Amino acid sequence: MTLARIAATLGLMAALSACGGTPVTRNVPYEALPPVAQLEAPEGYRQASVTTDTIEGQAVPDRPAALAPVQISTYSIKIPQELTVSEANLYHPMSDIVWREDPRGNRKAQVGAILQEAMERSRGTLKGGQEVQVDLTLRRFHSLSEKARYTIGGMQTIFFDLRVSDVKTGAVVMDRLVKVNFKGFGGRKALDAEAQGITQRKRILHHVSRAITAELTLPGGWNDQDNKLDTALGQI
Repeated sequence: MTLARIAATLGLMAALSACGGTPVTRNVPYEALPPVAQLEAPEGYRQASVTTDTIEGQAVPDRPAALAPVQISTYSIKIPQELTVSEANLYHPMSDIVWREDPRGNRKAQVGAILQEAMERSRGTLKGGQEVQVDLTLRRFHSLSEKARYTIGGMQTIFFDLRVSDVKTGAVVMDRLVKVNFKGFGGRKALDAEAQGITQRKRILHHVSRAITAELTLPGGWNDQDNKLDTALGQI
């Protein structure tokens, strides 16, 4: 073997030895998952099955399997003072209440008036025999800022607690959080809608009144109504 071939062979062996020293990670196990008992559902997730809470010593269904035909005898609209309000012209202001379609003023009173009108609309459609008291407590009212309204649009989100009790017995028949979400128009579509009289207020009234009615009439509540009718009525 010539000196050149010997030198080449020694060089190749040295290279292979260097490669063998590099750690291989493909067989390293993945991070162990916690036991199932430690896993928790994300905040806001609600299973489809009926759950119960105890309110004033009484078991209350989150969503009754079937609610008797009702009529709204009395109701209340509550806007908690701790809810925050923003006038910032951002795509998504960080606050509980964002409402811009009325002139600047008491935003809590303005959104309260919208919810009251929605409740009255629902009240007019319910003619059942069971008289109920409905208490609505607002948790979130996010309409679109000017910046979002006239550019990309966004989601309208209105969340509220709905507590329903029998007027005669005082028994609570339902107490749950209702989430109303729908796409808010943006840009040219928003301008075209306004030209036809389809304002944010009009669309919010339509969806919230539907949600209240659905909660008081359908076993699946607003989710049931939402799935069945949103395709047909999404342009309203």
